[in-house]
Amino acid sequence: MKYLLLKEWIVNRSVIISIIILMLISSFIMSEGQNYFPIYLAIGFGCVYPFSSGMTESNNKSDILINSLPVNRKDIVTSKYLASLLIGSLLIIIMATINLVIPSFNNNSLHEMVISISAIGFFISIYFPLLYLLGPRFIVSGMIVFFVCIFAILPTIINLGLKNNFWGLESIFYQFTMNQISFIILGITSMIIVASWLISNRIYKNKQF
Repeated sequence: MKYLLLKEWIVNRSVIISIIILMLISSFIMSEGQNYFPIYLAIGFGCVYPFSSGMTESNNKSDILINSLPVNRKDIVTSKYLASLLIGSLLIIIMATINLVIPSFNNNSLHEMVISISAIGFFISIYFPLLYLLGPRFIVSGMIVFFVCIFAILPTIINLGLKNNFWGLESIFYQFTMNQISFIILGITSMIIVASWLISNRIYKNKQF
């Protein structure tokens, strides 16, 4: 596994460095007149990494090379999930550290960091099954269709929730602290990631190269 993660770094090193630099530049621009680096920028750039990594490997045909070696396909899929989560976590830590060490900046709370990594985790749980199912050439179209469907359905769900007092969930929500809610969200996201990983393994196992 460590060699597969090392391969992720070697193949995508320039992508990772470019993402970090672009995130910092964007943070400097967006933080002008503010007293913090917006940690939620890390979500966007964390979601960019799987896209860029997939396109790089598609252009280099490195997936064909890896599958020609005596490597377990489950480990290949696992390394993709782990690499994306590690890069996303790294970006969040960079932003939180900057906000921590600069005296005039506001520190990030625990729930902000948990929600940020959960958002990245939710994204990759959707992205990788679609990637292995559709392939890199069609993944952009697939993701666009997915998010269009989400944004078409989400307002309807919200409106129904408002009419029905969110089916009693609002009163349950106020029984927990923000940190407790953050860990609940993290737990739910973890289960979604595991389910996504199982689906991706099934698809990738039957994939022809």
